[in-house]
Amino acid sequence: MAEPTELRINFIRPRPENNHLLMISGAALVIALLLGWCVYSHCCYNSRLAAKSLENARLSQELEQVGSQSSGLTEFQGMYKDTKTIQSAIDTINGDRLQHTPLLEDVYRIAPSGMSLTKIEVNKDIIKLAGTCFDYFTLGSLLSAVDSYPYFGKVQKITSNVAQLTTGPIEFVLEIEYKGADK
Repeated sequence: MAEPTELRINFIRPRPENNHLLMISGAALVIALLLGWCVYSHCCYNSRLAAKSLENARLSQELEQVGSQSSGLTEFQGMYKDTKTIQSAIDTINGDRLQHTPLLEDVYRIAPSGMSLTKIEVNKDIIKLAGTCFDYFTLGSLLSAVDSYPYFGKVQKITSNVAQLTTGPIEFVLEIEYKGADK
């Protein structure tokens, strides 16, 4: 005997495959991801904006503090400008004068031993040396040293008691052109 076949009743009719549900759920997923990315970007932007706002507030405070401090410095800035003006006037006055210390050191360096300088006068372009020595060779050594010194020019005038043959010290006065480094 044959086995009875079981009858099944299928109330669900087969439909053609419908992808609408799959497409809707995929589109919803894409929209959800885009929305999530937008929310995340917005939150990051707000966070950076808040940090920049705090930095801006801090810098504004510092600027106000510096501004309040600089208002007290205005008086000192005026005093500084006045001091600079006075200093430039002093420099102008001093520019017309020679600085004597290096010159005196140089004269001392070139003066031969056995000579004493009694007077040194310095004008702008002429140096006048007055002194004594015991022989004419020492005076000649001074003249040689003056000729070899780079900041002295020509000897303008020599006065001495050369014409008088005396046994005492020889008195002399040299007037030398000065073309010094400080000019």
